[in-house]
Amino acid sequence: MEVSEIFAQRAKTRISDLGLTHAEFASKVGTHRATVTKYLQGGTTPGADLVKRWAKHLKVTSSWLLGEEPVKVERGSTAIEVAKRLLPAIGLDAAREAIIDEILEMNDVELGVLLDTVFPNAGALVATRDKSKRPAG
Repeated sequence: MEVSEIFAQRAKTRISDLGLTHAEFASKVGTHRATVTKYLQGGTTPGADLVKRWAKHLKVTSSWLLGEEPVKVERGSTAIEVAKRLLPAIGLDAAREAIIDEILEMNDVELGVLLDTVFPNAGALVATRDKSKRPAG
């Protein structure tokens, strides 16, 4: 994927996450709505100064915005939020790996929440599993 496409995808996601319109975002970074729209279509990447301003107002680093850093997933995100962040930015295979890594780092409570999101009532199965592991006594 080209840097301009990564930039466009990540910027679109953050603008949406922040609840901004293109016009509102353009006003924040001191440019025109048409300029924002042009960069969000991909195909071209803004210069270093504009990338820095975008990153500041999108509350990310310039490196992340340009695809030089991996997608960050905040702890406590739901499975759906994780998938929405990972899939467009890094592709299906890499997303699967990242999701598996996140799952492996979860404690039982987080795992129960994830399982309940994906499979209703699965949290009860985790609790049952935990009880069966305890020594009798």
